[in-house]
Amino acid sequence: MQRSLEEYIQPISMFLVPIFFVVTGLNVDVSVLQDPTVIYSSIALCLVAILSKLACGWAFPSKEKFSRILIGVSMIPRGEVGLIFASVGKSIGVVDDRLYAIAVIVVITTTLVTPPILALLIDKLSKTGTNEQS
Repeated sequence: MQRSLEEYIQPISMFLVPIFFVVTGLNVDVSVLQDPTVIYSSIALCLVAILSKLACGWAFPSKEKFSRILIGVSMIPRGEVGLIFASVGKSIGVVDDRLYAIAVIVVITTTLVTPPILALLIDKLSKTGTNEQS
């Protein structure tokens, strides 16, 4: 039986991916969190990230309003690539500590807010039994 490349890589990624996220978090200089600009910028970027994903979901060609909202919310935590770029940028000196902290805060926040929102939406969907029409 022949195995795919993905099957060979999966055990390695299961080990290395969590290490990447821990190292990424440890590279944040927590002293920059005292700067109000970092906090306000993080809040603003979180709002932009969330609202833009909701807008993309809303643009999905479906007559079911609830499905479009669910798609938008499901896309909110898609910041891993941004985190990779921020890490590379910091390692080569293009991204400073403040910008790096902002990127990490946005990724963590959008990752943590999504599951409770999805749980509420799915619970609402299961209680109504049908999708709400737009």
